[in-house]
Amino acid sequence: MRSKKKAPKPKIAVTMGDPAGIGPEIILKALEQPQVIEVCRPLIIGDRQVLEVAAQRMGKSFYIKSIQKMSQAEDFKESALLYEASNLPVDQVVPGQ
Repeated sequence: MRSKKKAPKPKIAVTMGDPAGIGPEIILKALEQPQVIEVCRPLIIGDRQVLEVAAQRMGKSFYIKSIQKMSQAEDFKESALLYEASNLPVDQVVPGQ
C-alpha cells in the first residue's frame, strides 16, 4: 500500500500594517498559537526592528528567519518567515501615534 504524500500547508501572508499600530503585537501573539502553525506557514511582511521592539515591550523573545526577496519564500521549511519590506528608524516609531 502506498503512503499518501502529505500536502504542504498553505502559505498565508500577513502584513504588519501601521508600525505604530497594534499589528506587530497581534502578529507576535498569533505566532505563539500552536493552531496557527498547525494550519499554515505564515509569511509576515513588515519591519524586523519594529517587531523586535514590540516583542521586548511584551516581554517575549522574537526570532523568525528573514528574507529580502519574495522568491526566497517559495519553498520555506520554517514554521514562519519574515519578508523585510521596510527598515524604519525604530526610534521614530511611537506606538499609538
